[in-house]
Amino acid sequence: MVLVLLAVMMLGPAWWNNTFPRTHEEQRFPMLLGLFVDALKQGYAYPRWLPRLAGGYGYPTFVFYQPGSFYVAALCLMVVGSQKLATAWVVALGVLSLV
Repeated sequence: MVLVLLAVMMLGPAWWNNTFPRTHEEQRFPMLLGLFVDALKQGYAYPRWLPRLAGGYGYPTFVFYQPGSFYVAALCLMVVGSQKLATAWVVALGVLSLV
């Protein structure tokens, strides 16, 4: 119980302020989430190739990177409506799952 409380305290700003930890991934993950959701809307059940990356030439992002967290983030995006907040929720859920 104490670990859950500590995890919630650490991740509180991400939940309440719609922020993400200040790293180079702050812009990358929400952007990838948007591209992932676009591919899902186009009918790809397992999007591997993101055509809007690499200057429009595309890039096989999810051939080399796990898509599981992006499926969860896509569900969170439907609830919260913000790519950054959905990504923060997935990070928070990941931390809480370790407890």
